[in-house]
Amino acid sequence: MDDQDTVSLYGNATLPAATPDRPLVTFALFAYNQEQFIREAVAGALSQTYSPLEIILSDDCSSDRTFAIMEELAREYDGPHLVKVRRNAINLMTALHVQAVANEMQGDLMVVAAGDDVSLPHRVTRLVESWVQGARNPVVLHSHACLMTENGEILDEVARPRSRPGATVNLDWFLKEQINPILSPTAAYARVLFQGFASLIGGSLIEDGPLVTRGFLMGSFLAVEEALLIQRKVRNSSGTGYSCHDLPRWNRFVRSKVISSFNKLQDIPAGCAEPDQARLLAGRIRKDIRSLSKCVFAEHLSHSTFGRIWMAATIVLFYPASYRLRGRIGFALAFANLDGPSHFLKRLFPSKRSALQR
Repeated sequence: MDDQDTVSLYGNATLPAATPDRPLVTFALFAYNQEQFIREAVAGALSQTYSPLEIILSDDCSSDRTFAIMEELAREYDGPHLVKVRRNAINLMTALHVQAVANEMQGDLMVVAAGDDVSLPHRVTRLVESWVQGARNPVVLHSHACLMTENGEILDEVARPRSRPGATVNLDWFLKEQINPILSPTAAYARVLFQGFASLIGGSLIEDGPLVTRGFLMGSFLAVEEALLIQRKVRNSSGTGYSCHDLPRWNRFVRSKVISSFNKLQDIPAGCAEPDQARLLAGRIRKDIRSLSKCVFAEHLSHSTFGRIWMAATIVLFYPASYRLRGRIGFALAFANLDGPSHFLKRLFPSKRSALQR
């Protein structure tokens, strides 16, 4: 394997000049082993109506044909956008992959997309219009999303962020609610969230946690209350499909959350929080780290019903407070494959979103 990143340029190398009302924006598509979905994702990127737009199609050293398909589609592109196709020399995992692209972006705003989702053509246009109307002060933008099945069937369902419409989402709100206020696949991040901070820490599947925390430290959030993305419901994405029968995958996910938490601690001194807020936030994050460390399990525990019950109880008791008690119970029972109690709880406490989505 080559030890250098691969980077190729296609499309329009002479983008129109940016203006205050039409800033240069970077649309970043992140992919890893998604050859069955990547054509639709790239088509969504290339169809964006906004200009000037830099599109970065980035592959995290996939072992399948994901990168080849991305490069093939970019080579055929003859449109108004600058298209950069890049491939990491080694698999960086999500957080460091995002950092690698941020190091190369030219835009004032990074609109992110996953290799299994599809952005609607007006997605960037609507985000930038809202951003400019807000005097470009918001540092995190997000929207709603349509949902589709793994095989591409559009569902009659819209995914919405967990923050209530009209809520003032700031650090005080976060310290009270302790939840991620955005639907992460729909996010866009201002360039300032990558400046003045140390690099995102490698070895983690999670990039949105640190970036959202930076958002609370540095500025405000802006919700565009319409569906601008089609989110594919994949059974085993980086945030779903966890089971006691695949403990290495579960443990990798929990360790990613620990690394993400350390990244948040690293970022607090560089942010703009008041001293009392900073101390409270740091204390919450350290508590999360201690709790998460109890949720890394030895593989032999999955071999018995008692072991599965013990793991489920541990998740209920110690998983971080960002999952409410009902959510932790449902998550734990689904993880431990105790389906009967899980279905009973779903009937007892109906919800439009699954525990893992929460």
